[in-house]
Amino acid sequence: MNGMTNEIENQEVQELQQTKRMILTEKEAKEVQKRIAALRQKRQEYIIQIGTKTHQKIRLHELADPELAVFAKHIEEIDKEVYKLAAAIEELKTATQQTNVCSKCNTAVLADSKFCGSCGTPVVISEKKVEVLKVCKNCNETIPDSAVYCPCCGQEARAV
Repeated sequence: MNGMTNEIENQEVQELQQTKRMILTEKEAKEVQKRIAALRQKRQEYIIQIGTKTHQKIRLHELADPELAVFAKHIEEIDKEVYKLAAAIEELKTATQQTNVCSKCNTAVLADSKFCGSCGTPVVISEKKVEVLKVCKNCNETIPDSAVYCPCCGQEARAV
């Protein structure tokens, strides 16, 4: 019986050691997987950096590659759409925030009000500042005349 007990104990020890090896192998595999994920992330960052630099060189006409130019054109179209949508958002914000201040009591009055709702003073509406615009030679977007660089394409803002 003593031999059988030793045999069972040996078998249990072997199973325990095998389980420990499996756990260690799993932990090692997870660590390797984490390292692989970190390396893939770093690789992705380098690819993005290469793409960004290549795109800059294409835009500055330092690199001419017809295949890459197609992608650059798509990016330019997306940039234009983003620029227009951002401008539309700014216009909406400005339109909803157009309030004047009463010259007598400093209470906020809406732009279309003729008299102050607090003191009855006639509202003097200041004239809106009209900004002179120009067209960017590179992307043909309408931009402020004061812009040194085009806010849409980033090129030096030379009027057409």
